[in-house]
Amino acid sequence: MFTPADYAFGIWGIIYFLLTIHFIYCFYLLKNNDSNATIIKKVGLLFAVTSLINCFWIYFWLHDLIGICLILMIVLLYVLTTMLTRITPKKEPTTLTQLITTTPFTLYGGWVCVAMIANAAAFLVKLGWKHTLEDELWTILLIIIAGFINILLSWKYRAVAFGLAGAWGLSAVAINNLDTNYTVSVVGILTATAILSTCFYIGTRKLTTNQSSLQTS
Repeated sequence: MFTPADYAFGIWGIIYFLLTIHFIYCFYLLKNNDSNATIIKKVGLLFAVTSLINCFWIYFWLHDLIGICLILMIVLLYVLTTMLTRITPKKEPTTLTQLITTTPFTLYGGWVCVAMIANAAAFLVKLGWKHTLEDELWTILLIIIAGFINILLSWKYRAVAFGLAGAWGLSAVAINNLDTNYTVSVVGILTATAILSTCFYIGTRKLTTNQSSLQTS
């Protein structure tokens, strides 16, 4: 049941597009010896690691090695959060450079968070694991866990994109269950709404801080 509707996977196109912009921007900084090029020293190697992990994940998924895929997902989320720890500004306001350098990875991390839990559920099914909960309650529990992690990390990194990706994934899970399990759909929508509310608060706070900074400068 914890499977997003097919359309949700289109977010990969957005993620890859933003990562491409990030790569081009970093190349531009290096070429012009820009002071902002320090971002490359902070996350350049880790960026390469995430790309490598992604390639390995695709390979093992196509070969139905779901257990290895789950391990790779966990490592990928860890690497992404490590990157965010290094590049997320400790104080507001948010600049254009910060948006370009952080948004691809926050969106990436938010989606991987949901995908990791879906991967874990698929792995347990493959193992034939029999949990004591009904499938409906089990799926609801997974949705709540995914929502909690997304809200927690969105708040920690003040990352609207992280939460948006999580809400996108969970709402897609809700849509996928709409015709077969109404309760799961409702919980999915409510959890996605909670994430979006958190994103709204974070975004509003950022705008207010940016405006205050402009007025004092």
